[in-house]
Amino acid sequence: MVQRAKKLIRGAINHILYIIHIPINLIRGNHISYHAHVSRDVFINRSKVGAYVHIGPRSSVDVAEVGRYSCISGGVAIGGMNHAYDQSYSINPILNPYCTYDIKTIIGNDVWIGSRAIILQGVRVGDGAVIGAGAVVTKDVPENTIVTGVPARLYKKRYPDDIWAKIKSSRYWELSPKEAKTNMLRMEKEIQDYANNS
Repeated sequence: MVQRAKKLIRGAINHILYIIHIPINLIRGNHISYHAHVSRDVFINRSKVGAYVHIGPRSSVDVAEVGRYSCISGGVAIGGMNHAYDQSYSINPILNPYCTYDIKTIIGNDVWIGSRAIILQGVRVGDGAVIGAGAVVTKDVPENTIVTGVPARLYKKRYPDDIWAKIKSSRYWELSPKEAKTNMLRMEKEIQDYANNS
């Protein structure tokens, strides 16, 4: 009878968390903004997720910090363990003291990460960067760049340096969505002109 009651209570709690879009694994060791949207089946561990971030289904964010307004597509893996396969006879972290797990991965503000991208632990992704779908990011990604491929390489800059400087100086990611939209509308003509000519 007690087991049945516990099961019913646990089920009710999980149902409430599902209704308000908070998976059960978000409760422990994380700081997730109230304004972030986290889809179902997302694993987040010892991480900080900023306001207005969107995380797609079946993604994992492990020992990381995600800046405001960033979008993470489905099936993305950020952080995780680095198995030191060449420094010990075993790759199992119980047997291998060289496996690292606590090196934080940093995702800047307004970063877009395409489906099934993998970003290794310790990597820093700059503000405004774009990570192409399926990319494997092994090194730091500068701000305002687009990277694609395995391993990820520079594809091109997102905006010319002068336009990016104006966008960055506005620091719109520190604003509410309404204020950020108003701010971005002021620069929209320059951005559209660039987009139409590239």
